[in-house]
Amino acid sequence: MAKLASEIAKPDGIYLVAPGTEVDRIAPLAVRAIPGVGPVTAEKLDRLGIQTVADLRRASANELRREVGQAWATELARLSVADDDRPVSPEREVKSISTEDTFDADIRDLGVLEAKVARDAMGVAARLNKAGLFARTVTVKIKLGDFTTHTRSRTLLGAVDAGDVIAESARQLLRGASAQVAQGVRLIGVGVSGFTSAAQEALFEVASSSPDELQVDTIAPTVRQAAVGYQPGEDVTHDTWGAGWVWGSGHGWVTVRFETALSEKPGPVRAFRLEDQALRATPVVVPDSDPDDEG
Repeated sequence: MAKLASEIAKPDGIYLVAPGTEVDRIAPLAVRAIPGVGPVTAEKLDRLGIQTVADLRRASANELRREVGQAWATELARLSVADDDRPVSPEREVKSISTEDTFDADIRDLGVLEAKVARDAMGVAARLNKAGLFARTVTVKIKLGDFTTHTRSRTLLGAVDAGDVIAESARQLLRGASAQVAQGVRLIGVGVSGFTSAAQEALFEVASSSPDELQVDTIAPTVRQAAVGYQPGEDVTHDTWGAGWVWGSGHGWVTVRFETALSEKPGPVRAFRLEDQALRATPVVVPDSDPDDEG
């Protein structure tokens, strides 16, 4: 109920549900407002003419069992009358970092939404850096005015903490959801998951999904190729970050770890566009030959 109340009152996120009014308050909400009801379940319920929580209460128990199975039918019946005795666990391991924007009115302008996800991606990257983590998966969440939620995810070539890489991935995922954007977006969010404490090079790009909650881009596995002009392990210099070496490259990006043989601890990892003029290969210094050296 607390989660639903915060959704009702966004963007402020404060709404008082007086004790005893819970059942009436959730009755007019779309059935997708019930926790666990994703696109697949919603489609099954729609075939029964169930669009709202009130519709769900009036549904035939036999029809529900036929469409979603005994266990889920029983759970849906309980949740439709705000009967939820699942324990609240305030302390748990962080498995994702995300940020969301809720709008006063639906937005259909893709350019505006791209700017929003890019800004949110930078905020997520800052939190990753603060936590000393790297993430493998980027997710974009889109919620329409009727509580319908669409989520698209992509697993990156390696674990990263660079805001520009996360932002570009988020923009691409958003462009793939143009059909949903056209309906008007009330909430947009960017998240990352698949954490590791170190940047990792990966050989293949893959994607995974949970069918009831995710709509995921299908990406054919492709071997990562070295970028023209940069090879893994090559020494490079950046105008801002200084000396480092190429950790990996491909798909128009080069990823650099900024550390040298004299560094006392692993340096930060950052990703740049290949055309970034601030990044360049470190010239190889060949010592002058000794005139007394006959070789």
